[in-house]
Amino acid sequence: MPWAAPVAAVVGLVWLYWAVGGTWGIARPAERHIEGHLLTGLGACWALAGSAAVRALARARPTRLPRQWLLALGWLGSGSLFAWSGWKLPLTLFVALTRPSDATPPENLAVAAVLHLAAVVAGIGMLRSLVGPVRPARVPEPPERAARRGRGVPGPAARRGPALRSPTGPDPAGPAAGCGPEAGEGGGPAQPVR
Repeated sequence: MPWAAPVAAVVGLVWLYWAVGGTWGIARPAERHIEGHLLTGLGACWALAGSAAVRALARARPTRLPRQWLLALGWLGSGSLFAWSGWKLPLTLFVALTRPSDATPPENLAVAAVLHLAAVVAGIGMLRSLVGPVRPARVPEPPERAARRGRGVPGPAARRGPALRSPTGPDPAGPAAGCGPEAGEGGGPAQPVR
């Protein structure tokens, strides 16, 4: 999904801002500890790395990293976004609604809830873009292979379909397509040609 990587990048940048000590969206900056900064910074790194990897894979241009590395970074980034925010979002909503006295996270609960929701949605979108289409498009069998398997290759009239054939005149594809007196039409069984 083209929107998932930019959303993940925005979430990662906000988390990185918080990790380096930014206070926008933080209700109680004094209650933050080094562990919180490190954990937020780690989540930011995975979000940004996954976002960059998914974007690089979507562009389909040559990159310095092998495709397998980009896929691994994309999987880890999308999984990190989805898993971490997948449990943090319900907890944040619970704390916002019940306001327990013993649980006071330093983040503004509304900002944290929006970020966690965006992270879950971005993680799902990134995963969807990494997996690709659920049903791959059917590639037609090459004529040489079809002939070897005994299926034959349909003529031009058969490719056009029955609605375009003339009901009264001979088929423009000729007798090989199964029309005309040689194929049994014209009032009786086919007569041998002498």
